[in-house]
Amino acid sequence: MQDLYFIKPDGTLCHAPLREVSNATEILRGIARAEPVVFHDFPSAGYRFKASTGSIVLARKLERIQLNTWFAPITLPDGTARITPVFYDNGMAIRQNLEFTPPDGHEFWFLVPFEVRHSAPKVSDSPHMAWLSRGDNIYTPPFSNTYEDGKICMGHHWAAPDQGTITEQFEAAVDWFQSTESNSDLQPHTAPIPLLLWNPATMEIDHRGWRNINMNCHRSLSGWIYDGLFDL
Repeated sequence: MQDLYFIKPDGTLCHAPLREVSNATEILRGIARAEPVVFHDFPSAGYRFKASTGSIVLARKLERIQLNTWFAPITLPDGTARITPVFYDNGMAIRQNLEFTPPDGHEFWFLVPFEVRHSAPKVSDSPHMAWLSRGDNIYTPPFSNTYEDGKICMGHHWAAPDQGTITEQFEAAVDWFQSTESNSDLQPHTAPIPLLLWNPATMEIDHRGWRNINMNCHRSLSGWIYDGLFDL
């Protein structure tokens, strides 16, 4: 038998140690003696949380995303000069570390899966990112280093944090993601007017590509890590 984790009707995550039980009576007694799993820093404002047997997913909306990568000049159909990330040195690109802030109606959520071992949560897989568009559906984000299922390629030197509280581990993963250089691996789809644009004179972000965005051109996300976290 494996230890059992379950949610009580009041929303409490509980742990029943069943590894040593040998019959149905002992299983029932173990469940009856189940103790709440207590995370001393949780719940915290701004996070979304879900739990299933032995697994937890913690999520938080990112108000900004750092793009440390290669940017190249582009001329838009109306003649406007802008720069956009190309994620590699194409001979005309320059390296910049620019801040992207999502436009109204669009949110980007960072998700980290945990496994629970003896009441101590540990990161169990690479983080994921979900693009929530107008509250209607979630999509693969328009950034590089992101798989079609939303999993983020954190780089060869990524090591999942294994110390600290659940939110400290979560924020350590966010910090790594925000500080890592983006390259051309898993390069995203590019629309006729790119979504990621900056004014080269002022380095201010330009959201014009988001005004009439066709979400049918982007891949919808689904899977256990996202289920229940978004009201769609």
